[in-house]
Amino acid sequence: MTLQQQNLKAPVRQSNMELLRIVAMFFIVVFHCAYKSSIPCDSLTINTFCVKAMWYLGELGVNLFMLVTGYFMVTGSFKGRKLILLVCQVLFYWWLCVAIGSALGIYTFPEAKNNAILQLFPILTGKYWYVTAYVVIYILSPWINRFIQCVSQRSLLSFLLVMFLLYSVVPTLFGLLGVKVEGMLFYTRLIWLFIIYIAGAYLRLYPLKTFSNWRIPAIVSSVCILIMLITIVAIATHPTFFAKLGVTEWTYFWPPNTIPMAILSVGVFGLFLNFNIPNNRFINRIASTTLGIYLLHDSVLQSYIWRGGYSMRHLL
Repeated sequence: MTLQQQNLKAPVRQSNMELLRIVAMFFIVVFHCAYKSSIPCDSLTINTFCVKAMWYLGELGVNLFMLVTGYFMVTGSFKGRKLILLVCQVLFYWWLCVAIGSALGIYTFPEAKNNAILQLFPILTGKYWYVTAYVVIYILSPWINRFIQCVSQRSLLSFLLVMFLLYSVVPTLFGLLGVKVEGMLFYTRLIWLFIIYIAGAYLRLYPLKTFSNWRIPAIVSSVCILIMLITIVAIATHPTFFAKLGVTEWTYFWPPNTIPMAILSVGVFGLFLNFNIPNNRFINRIASTTLGIYLLHDSVLQSYIWRGGYSMRHLL
């Protein structure tokens, strides 16, 4: 029996997947530090290269989180209590950050009453875009899971391949012609997370033989990382050539649905599937704080938290 098959029967989350959640949140925090600190990257240096490389970590972390969600939720069940607790947790952290932001003078409520009232409901207004998308997917999960479990493995794989073609391959290729990678075929982050959710579910129900050994996902991940890093150097050192194609951003493969990012996400996920970590209370406990970390550092306080980034300009 493979490790993945053992995980399918496990009554609790495995610590290897909990560790992945910790790593994914670390990636997201590092990305926000590099992205939201407004560190200038006008010319290619070792420092600006590192900053741009950090950009990739954010979308990788998002993909990994939804892969884990699909992996576990496909065999779970919808619980109204869990949804209520999630909403309450989001409201608590949002209102806390709004109160702190107001006290620090970095946040003010809109003057219009209707807008001010909406500010009190961050999920409805997408203040935390990932949480909003997650809530929608969680509410729809009973029907999504039924679809996943009712169709054959071949049909489900075909569906994923077609969606990958439409929402990853086509946008990645045509994005080179000046079209935004995330701006084609009615693409939205919700649609992409829906695809990633099903991919995670597929890996739970039908473990891949290629993931039975850590070497293959490690090699695949390394190749994707190398391609993404080379792209930074290529675009930064040949701006005129790529500008004619409509590409000016060094991190062209930054969006979550680009081919290298999608494959890298699955590769890293497969790598962690091979980590045979016994149930570890410490890892599980730390992993349970990841949502709170996200809600705190990506709130209305973000301008205050990352203000130190401006003082880093002299390093570049």
